[in-house]
Amino acid sequence: MRQRQDGVWYFEVNNLVPILENVIPFFERFHFLSAKKKRDFAKFVQLANLMKQGHHLTREGIEEVLRIRLTMNDSGKRRYTDGGYHGRVRESSETTRQTVFGRMI
Repeated sequence: MRQRQDGVWYFEVNNLVPILENVIPFFERFHFLSAKKKRDFAKFVQLANLMKQGHHLTREGIEEVLRIRLTMNDSGKRRYTDGGYHGRVRESSETTRQTVFGRMI
């Protein structure tokens, strides 16, 4: 449980296992009323399953996650931009390439 500056309390889960085992089953049982929330939840479930399968560990997987993310949250409010993620993916794949090939030489 966390509290925002305006006094509102909220429940935060930032671990994939509780999301898969608790959060998703809860919202599958107690459905959302709005079509927009239902749509975004379906995409959230899709993202969680991609991560469960390890797709987020590849460059292609990250790009797929970002494509799905782009279609969520129509209000446009985002804490992080996609550009920052794309830069990190490029950097980490370059670092991996240098490390792997560096060891082979």
